[in-house]
Amino acid sequence: MIGEGGKVVGMECVRTRLGEADESGRRRPVALKGSNFRVTADTIISATGQRVDPRPLRGLQMNRDGTVWVNPETNETSIKGFFLEAML
Repeated sequence: MIGEGGKVVGMECVRTRLGEADESGRRRPVALKGSNFRVTADTIISATGQRVDPRPLRGLQMNRDGTVWVNPETNETSIKGFFLEAML
């Protein structure tokens, strides 16, 4: 996370690829050297669990599968000025 003046201004990310499978058969991500990039943001919501706590999502339009609806052209949600970006 990148902060300035006590506020978040973005985050630095690194692209990855799947490495070789380990003993369990699971392929782990491997960072691609020199692929760092920054994403500008004024709010970052950490989503590390496997279940969504719906309380922070009140007021957002949801899709049938339980994901947040976003305009596919702008990434804006049903709340004006609130955007979501998928990091693929």
